[in-house]
Amino acid sequence: MYLSMAKKVNVTPKQIVHIVLIFVLFAGSLFAWYNSFKETGLFCGAQTCATCATATMLGVPICVIGAIFFTIALVLAAALWFVE
Repeated sequence: MYLSMAKKVNVTPKQIVHIVLIFVLFAGSLFAWYNSFKETGLFCGAQTCATCATATMLGVPICVIGAIFFTIALVLAAALWFVE
């Protein structure tokens, strides 16, 4: 009796794209921040590989700047979800 009262949820293709975009940006942001902490030596117990600690822009390692941009993109994608 209660099963027939369930609401049907309509998910549009635009919402699916937003969900996938937020998921990809979240995963990329986590990966970028992990690498940033590892490269700058702030992550205890991880070996530092010298791939991006030598490349700097404005005195900040490139991987940290990439992580900041990934996070900004994630926030903008989340804001786009609530605007539409």
